Amino acid sequence: MKITNKEILAVIGIITMSSLSVLAQTNHFSLDENGNGYLNGAPLTNSVALDPYTGVTTLRYDLPFAGTPGVLVLTNNAEPGNFISDLLLFDGNSHVYFYSDQDFSGGGPDLADVGIPTSFSNPGTTTVAIPEVGPEGNNGGTYTPLFSSEPGWDASGLNIYTIVSDVPEPSAVALSVLGVAALCFFRRRK
Repeated sequence: MKITNKEILAVIGIITMSSLSVLAQTNHFSLDENGNGYLNGAPLTNSVALDPYTGVTTLRYDLPFAGTPGVLVLTNNAEPGNFISDLLLFDGNSHVYFYSDQDFSGGGPDLADVGIPTSFSNPGTTTVAIPEVGPEGNNGGTYTPLFSSEPGWDASGLNIYTIVSDVPEPSAVALSVLGVAALCFFRRRK
C-alpha cells in the first residue's frame, strides 16, 4: 500500500485544524448595567468601585484576563447626533468599568446609572463605537474585538461581548398576571 503526498498533506491539515480549534477558545460575555455579568454562563465578579481614570464610582466587572485597555461606546442612533447611551472602559488590569446615562424612566437607578463621564484619561489608545439596537427598555449591542489594539481583546481566544444597555423592567402584562394569580390563590384559600 503506497501513501501519496496528497494523503499525507490531508492528514497534516486535519491535525493542524483540530489543534487550532482546541487552542482558539471563544469567550461569551454578557454584561448589563445592574451587575448581571456572565462569562460562558458563569457569573462574573462585580462591585461598585472608584474608576481611577474618571474619578467616578460606578459598576466594575472583573475579567479573567488583563485585556487591551481602551473605550467601548454604545451610541443611540434614535437620538440626534448619535447620543452616547453607555460607555465601557477597559483598564488593561482585568477590569471593565460600565457607565450608563441617567435615564430613570423604567424605575430606579441601576448600578451603572451614574452618567457618561465628560472627561477622563483613556487608559488605552483606541475608542470603538457600536450602535445600540432594540426597543427602548430592552436594548444593547454586541462587540467582538478582532485586533490586539481593540478594547477588551485577549490573546487566549475570541471574546464576544453582549452589552445589555437597559435592564428590562417587569411588563404591565406580567404584573397583571401575577396579581390575578394572587387573587385566585387567596380566593381559593377562603
